[in-house]
Amino acid sequence: MKILRNLAIGAGAAWAVTMTVLLATVPSHAGSAPLVYVCPSVQGTAPQCQNGQEFEVFDHNGAPVFSVGEYGGAAVFGDNLGVVPPGSLRPDGTLSYTDPVTYDHTFGLSTSCTVPQLWIDAQHYRIYKCVSGTWKYSQL
Repeated sequence: MKILRNLAIGAGAAWAVTMTVLLATVPSHAGSAPLVYVCPSVQGTAPQCQNGQEFEVFDHNGAPVFSVGEYGGAAVFGDNLGVVPPGSLRPDGTLSYTDPVTYDHTFGLSTSCTVPQLWIDAQHYRIYKCVSGTWKYSQL
């Protein structure tokens, strides 16, 4: 594994996320496939990115796990997208494909929550708010 480059994503001085991108390869039937893809485009020129993605992370089977589009937007495939505060392992905000109790049961996690957690369930059009350690929802 080697460090490929540092990548900054952001809009102006309002916010920025800086990542150290690692390039790793895993064996596959057709040779080696990268776990991380970073578009090699040069600023000021027309982008020539694979699948229209600036940055993609793949699992060991070659399926996309996370990507940032060439023209904006981020996507997570098969899991949740969370906002995690400093010093925590559990997100304060989660955008999910299901409700928090079903998700936690699926993965053997505790179904309790910690205030001020917020959970958006896109499948059932609900927003869950943590109230005294229990998830409460409202219909959108």
